[in-house]
Amino acid sequence: MQFGGTPAAEEIPLAIQGYDPVAYFTDGRPVRGLPEFAYQWDDYRWHFASAAHRDMFKADPVRHAPQFGDYCAMALSLGQVVVANPENWLIRDGKLYVFGKPTPAGPALFQKNVAANIDKTNRNRSILTGCPAGQKPALLLAFGTFSGKCGDEIRPGGQHRGSA
Repeated sequence: MQFGGTPAAEEIPLAIQGYDPVAYFTDGRPVRGLPEFAYQWDDYRWHFASAAHRDMFKADPVRHAPQFGDYCAMALSLGQVVVANPENWLIRDGKLYVFGKPTPAGPALFQKNVAANIDKTNRNRSILTGCPAGQKPALLLAFGTFSGKCGDEIRPGGQHRGSA
């Protein structure tokens, strides 16, 4: 629902499944955020565990946000788009990375050659934005093998509905 041309909060996509990105740095673990401590940035709605975390994020969102948004850094280094599970994460050189799969994939595999993987991931970043305006890239799910096209809606279990 929209009011006055501004999307209602529930229409704005929720970043990293509602986890608090600041908590990875301050608490050293993933923590679910709360809707009452929400902040909109970069076309996403971010949740935080506290007002203090929200304020830290507001002051420097680039420092706290995952390097590749909601997407798995390891998969992106391989040229794939996989939705990350915020429970699988790594902070390296002060930057947060999230992954689709736990160790031995995801973080452990990424760390085997961090510099090369970061370079490959940065080079492949364009596949996240190669879709027309307003369409998100189709996803290769961490739990499936779906590969679709821009605008396809992905559902749990790999089911999808193409764009209209």
